[in-house]
Amino acid sequence: MKASEPMRAFADWRLQTYARRPRESVRFFRSSLDHSMVWMLVMRGYYDNSPPTLGECQDIARCSRLTTRKLISDAVSKGLLEIRPAAADHRKRIVWPTERTIAEYVDMVRGYARFFEEARPDGDQRRAGEPRRVGRAEAVT
Repeated sequence: MKASEPMRAFADWRLQTYARRPRESVRFFRSSLDHSMVWMLVMRGYYDNSPPTLGECQDIARCSRLTTRKLISDAVSKGLLEIRPAAADHRKRIVWPTERTIAEYVDMVRGYARFFEEARPDGDQRRAGEPRRVGRAEAVT
């Protein structure tokens, strides 16, 4: 196998992915480093069942607090994020992904996992019966 074959296969796979499903939330959150940082913080909070506050999102982003607020506001208007009052302290506002964002995120992660599992240069497969954790605490065998 030539060294460039996995790179070519990855490019082909990504082109097919873009043509098949645009995944609007993925495209939105990958538009800048700040978008991506807020997205990963929100998704990590979702999977840890500890969603970030609006202030935590503003703290992690490298842009100004006002720009981060606009970024989150744009995501809310596109139906990608929700802002809810915190249960313990109604003054705090927490940021949650919508079902659409969760579904597109899981689809993206599963796609990467499938591709890299199939494209292993050494042909090594995971052990039979060994579950692969994908998505929200569900095992895929």
